Amino acid sequence: MRNAHYCLLPVLAALILPAALAGGRIYECSDQTRRMFEPADGQFWLHESGGGKLALTPVPDSEQRCYQADGVQWTIKGASATLVRPGKPDVSCQGNPIMLRAELGWAGRNTYPGARIEARLQDISKGEKNAVLVEEQKLQHHSGMPFALSFRLPDTLDPQSKLRLSVSMFDLEGKLFMRGEAELPPVEPPQLSVPLQLEPVGSRRPLTASAASQVSRAR
Repeated sequence: MRNAHYCLLPVLAALILPAALAGGRIYECSDQTRRMFEPADGQFWLHESGGGKLALTPVPDSEQRCYQADGVQWTIKGASATLVRPGKPDVSCQGNPIMLRAELGWAGRNTYPGARIEARLQDISKGEKNAVLVEEQKLQHHSGMPFALSFRLPDTLDPQSKLRLSVSMFDLEGKLFMRGEAELPPVEPPQLSVPLQLEPVGSRRPLTASAASQVSRAR
């Protein structure tokens, strides 16, 4: 039914939401038009590939994120969205994937070849005790800095979620020697790039591939 896409509650006031990074999510729509939904400076904009844009006002809704202006309604549910306009057929749209890129850095020039990196991305919107694991990665670092990690965020994740990225680095003996943590801004843009500085844990010198090789040659 057409009315199923309507924003059912009246506009009471503009919602005050955390500001997202510059940019917005791109949607491919059934009317062959590409649209971008962009939160910017406390406002919400719907851009069309032809150059037009419309300022939208958020409407409280228990199940979907809904925005409207001058009879136009834009409803987001997961990765999809529906555009409703007076006197025109409804338009269904599909959002492009949202990616998170974390660039890791640390002090000094040592690249720590052979070190193991463990990264955990959590949704902490409901507090520490109710933290939800979004994705976990475990991989071996070979060389180079900065070192980047990429996460594809699930479509079910609320773009206004409060996320935390924790990264730990372990040496060849499995001992933790560097760690970093950051809370991330809302994830509305199609790709986020977040720098994360790792800090030393303790004073022990880590055993890496290069250090192990030197020990082996000395023997």
